[in-house]
Amino acid sequence: MNTLTAPQRSDRRDADVADTLLQLPLGDRAPRTSLPDRVALRTAVALLLWSTRPKPFAAAESRQALREREWREHHWRSSYHRLPLA
Repeated sequence: MNTLTAPQRSDRRDADVADTLLQLPLGDRAPRTSLPDRVALRTAVALLLWSTRPKPFAAAESRQALREREWREHHWRSSYHRLPLA
């Protein structure tokens, strides 16, 4: 089917839907999410963040790697000063 010759929706239909939405009373719409839903969402987000936290050994390994790097750099600097002058 060619979209250039296909029947199109009328613009009046979209205007009717907009008019209907504007005429709805505000009391029929829920202004906020219900309290149980908000509590459930906060709990879900907290559990998601807690489950993706870094493992304790990863932090210990990174501290150990930092100490090892500092040790290597210290020894490299100290041996650099002992190089013979040519």
